[in-house]
Amino acid sequence: MEGNRDEAEKCVEIAREALNAGNREKAQRFLQKAEKLYPLPSARGSVHSFSNGRAGYSQQHQHRHSGHEREEERGDGGFSVFIQLMPIIVLILVSLLSQLMVSNPPYSLYPRSGTGQTIKMQTENLGVVYYVNKDFKNEYKGMLLQKVEKSVEEDYVTNIRNNCWKERQQKTDMQYAAKVYRDDRLRRKADALSMDNCKELERLTSLYKGG
Repeated sequence: MEGNRDEAEKCVEIAREALNAGNREKAQRFLQKAEKLYPLPSARGSVHSFSNGRAGYSQQHQHRHSGHEREEERGDGGFSVFIQLMPIIVLILVSLLSQLMVSNPPYSLYPRSGTGQTIKMQTENLGVVYYVNKDFKNEYKGMLLQKVEKSVEEDYVTNIRNNCWKERQQKTDMQYAAKVYRDDRLRRKADALSMDNCKELERLTSLYKGG
């Protein structure tokens, strides 16, 4: 029995040397052999420490691996969000570029001191009033001036047509309400609407027909 104890102590010593040298498999093998030969307290403690060491290393390795995977997932998640937002970013960039590329027209239908368009002009064809800046007469002559005045008249007619439609809609609504509620005052108010834009549209239409 004492012989087994001596052999067991030798195995424990060999296991310690192997563990210090970094050879875990050899250390474990000799510790198990010592445990079988003679159940020494030192052998049991070494086996327990070795087992806990391996378990701790395994858990630490798994924790690092899981943390690395979570970092990769967070990275992938950010990239996925970026891909999802890409169409919106493209639309915003296109809108900004469009605004930069589109230049303001060289005229305004109303005086605008902010852009310097305060000089009053009048189209030759329909007599539409518009406003330009001080450099307009030097930059726009001949065909260029005719092209600008055509744009002025088209914008003006479009505005008048839209405003006339609103006037007619307003008058129709008032007349209908006056009829439903039998309100003579509202009916007279509807009949008294000036309809200035519709009158101007009639004038322009007659000029077009006369031309």
